Amino acid sequence: MPRSHTARKVLMIGPSLSQRGGIASVERAYAEAWKESQYKLRLVATYASHYDSKVKKLGIALRALVVAARLLLFWRPDVVHIHFSWGGSFYRKSPFVLLTRLSLLRPVLVLHCHAADFDSFYSSARAPAQAFICWTLARSDKLLVLSSSDRRLFQVMLPGHAIEILLNPVACPLSGTTSRQRIVLMLGELGTRKGTYDVLKAIPEILARCPDLEFWFGGDGEVEPVKAIVATQPWRNQVRVLGWVNSGDKKQLLDKALIFLLPSYHEGLPIALLEAMASGVPIVSTPVGGIPDLVNDGQEGLLVAPGAVAEIVSAVTKLAQDEALRSGLAERARRCVLESCEANSVVARLFAQYDSLLLERDKASRKALLAQQ
Repeated sequence: MPRSHTARKVLMIGPSLSQRGGIASVERAYAEAWKESQYKLRLVATYASHYDSKVKKLGIALRALVVAARLLLFWRPDVVHIHFSWGGSFYRKSPFVLLTRLSLLRPVLVLHCHAADFDSFYSSARAPAQAFICWTLARSDKLLVLSSSDRRLFQVMLPGHAIEILLNPVACPLSGTTSRQRIVLMLGELGTRKGTYDVLKAIPEILARCPDLEFWFGGDGEVEPVKAIVATQPWRNQVRVLGWVNSGDKKQLLDKALIFLLPSYHEGLPIALLEAMASGVPIVSTPVGGIPDLVNDGQEGLLVAPGAVAEIVSAVTKLAQDEALRSGLAERARRCVLESCEANSVVARLFAQYDSLLLERDKASRKALLAQQ
């Protein structure tokens, strides 16, 4: 007989909650909004830090595999929910997929893709690796993705497989602040993928039109190369490279910022962008990944083509000079996030996915039992 709903359990596998990055941010948002009365939750960390050595990363993953095996055997989860990205993240998680499928209790398996550019990872792999990737993904009972573009990609790779969009969760402040400084804010890993160097190219022309603006870069990644470029420029006193920003400081920055800028080349559904929208900061970004599913150009934000420096200049200048435009974009963006990405609502939708999968599993179990009688 299936166990009662109140006894159901979820084993979630992903990076450590202390890890920097998008997946850990999603896990933290889940943990804060989780309803233990509906699903008990245990988290197993397969990854601690981007800066760990390969040996240490391997050791953490192996220990996590042992812990997961024990939990599958003794804690007996109803659902195993595995977060993954691309490259090493995907391959580190594949043993957990096999381990789950070897469990005699047959928990429901949910795989959750957060990769910014899984298409490139898959297409650049050799044929045997592609076959392994597809085989691994096909072991899931459901594949969760962040955007309609990701769903189309995986529908080609896995014809007929159950694939659903689940947007990233974000905690929404009660209201956005109305007292803002003339700051253009970027949050996220500094580097080419996030459009950091395109912003540096755009700054001189933006300042020629709006000389009172400041540009603040918060995040890890290529911090020193960015600092080196800024140090040689005549506008260096109007740029701050902050390094990694913790959650408390991030909130303060979002309360100060006039504009949030994220001209990425590839994205999943960036948490920093959602937090900016939720905080009432008008955004400039690019139509990549899950961003165009939420942001219509001129409605919830301004969208520019990846790498289009002149478009960045135009969009930031337009926002900086037009208070009514900023206000309208920010209001619509905040409303969009509240309706689509508020953490409690996202967790409720996740639980609904679990409910549906477990109902299907229990029906199949009863059917098999009747067939044996």
